[in-house]
Amino acid sequence: MQLHLQYSTLACVGEYSLVNQVAKKKMDREAKERFAQCVKSLRGDRNHRQFAELIGVSRATIQAWEDCRVIPKRESLQTIAELRGESLDEFMGFLQGLPKKDPMDKLITQIGGLSQKQIATLLRAVASRLDPS
Repeated sequence: MQLHLQYSTLACVGEYSLVNQVAKKKMDREAKERFAQCVKSLRGDRNHRQFAELIGVSRATIQAWEDCRVIPKRESLQTIAELRGESLDEFMGFLQGLPKKDPMDKLITQIGGLSQKQIATLLRAVASRLDPS
């Protein structure tokens, strides 16, 4: 739900982003090539049909993505992002060729949304990691 709201917000304010480009069925060649490489890498030893079932698309769609012939739908981008362990925004940034954000920034943002009880648990885990005795 949160990603959907972020996507809608970006589309509404008209900011230039790859999400908007995909919504308008546009994607530059470099972004298509990055996406194709991601698909090939995530597919690994699986055949096109097996990977297509995992993603929820057809075998022909996987092949077309790898050949840079078809632009993925937003839902497919979301699924690929999740398989990569990224948010849709992070994956879009990667496809645009933007430098990856510092993981520490993401962690600090996440900590900002924690309750005091959750922060106490986190601090105990950090203390345990620093002094394992």
